[in-house]
This record gives sequence, structure tokens and C-alpha cells, in this order.
Amino acid sequence: MIDFETYHEVRRCRDQLRLNAVQIAAKLGLDIKTVRKWLAKKRYEPRSRPARRASKLDPYKPTILAWLEKYPYSGVQILQRLRADHGYTGGKSVLHDYLRTVRPVRHEGFLKLAFEPGDCLQVDWGTHGLIKVGETVRKLHYFAAVLCYSRLLYALVLP
Repeated sequence: MIDFETYHEVRRCRDQLRLNAVQIAAKLGLDIKTVRKWLAKKRYEPRSRPARRASKLDPYKPTILAWLEKYPYSGVQILQRLRADHGYTGGKSVLHDYLRTVRPVRHEGFLKLAFEPGDCLQVDWGTHGLIKVGETVRKLHYFAAVLCYSRLLYALVLP
């Protein structure tokens, strides 16, 4: 299937440049059968999309929405309940795809902390790399403290 612009380029090559189908195929990088097919057509005809098929889940969608309004069921819980109570025979991927469309988008949860001056201090201790002290090689240790209110940092490097 070619797009609208390519169709008109094929027609232009034939009508204005007087190229044959083999030359057009070589110039545009298309198969010779494709070029012949589109030269035979009087106008561009886009590929029609197939009609949407009914899903096995369609009869259960109102029930699922009602359940989700009452309870925060997971997809597995809904699948188990559909199969046990309603005789659902469809797959779980169809159900999960549908649930992604009807559930509200989850926002990342966070808790904003607020501290008074001098109320809290966060401390960290770690090692990073090696340092030569005299004849020996030692790990480089560091200590860091951050005041939660002002974000003032204190760092100390210990050999």
C-alpha cells in the first residue's frame, strides 16, 4: 500500500517524465507489480479499514464499570468474578486493556514534609574510591549532614 504522495509521484513519472513501469519502480524503489497496479487505477483509493469486531468482553462492560464504582478491584479479581459469576470465557489481556482505558490515571503518591528551623537533620555516611596515605592505600570515607529546613549541607571527608 502506498500513500497519496507516492501515488501522485508514480503518475507524474509516467505522465510528465514519460517513464515506463520498470523505470518508475527503479526510481521510486517500489515493486513493479505495485507500480503497475497503481498506474491502472484512475484515482487514489486508500485501503479501507475493516469493521470493528465485537469483543467477548462487550456484554460485561456495564457490570465491570458498576463494580469499579463501588470497589477498587484489581484486574485479576474482576477476571475471577466474571468467570465464576457470569461465565466469562474471554482472555485476561482483553480485560486488562479495557481496564486501562476506564480507570483513572494514577498519580504518583508523595508526602510533602515540612520542618521548622533546627527541627531535623539528615545524616549519611559512605565510602568512595581510594586515597594514598603515606605508604598505604585507604578507602576514602565521607560524612554528610543536611539541615531539612534550609538544606544547608555539611560534608566531612575522612581518610
